[in-house]
Amino acid sequence: MNEIKVGIVDDHSIVRQGLRAILDREPDLRVVGDADAEGPAIAMVDQTRPDVVLMDLRLTAEGAARGLACAPRSRAAFPSAGSWS
Repeated sequence: MNEIKVGIVDDHSIVRQGLRAILDREPDLRVVGDADAEGPAIAMVDQTRPDVVLMDLRLTAEGAARGLACAPRSRAAFPSAGSWS
């Protein structure tokens, strides 16, 4: 079985916790990190190299870019990460 590494980016802690709880139930998925804003998201991806990133398109944390704006910058920083959508 091939394990899929997942990163989660959302500015709401309860959403990150809920997604992690759901994904942790799947034997072929492993949440490798989470972040609440663009800067921490890029650092998390750099450190953990997830196969998939689930990103809130409406990030609103103070000082954070909106998720939709963050995705292309994240993609440029990590072109080997695959699809950022």
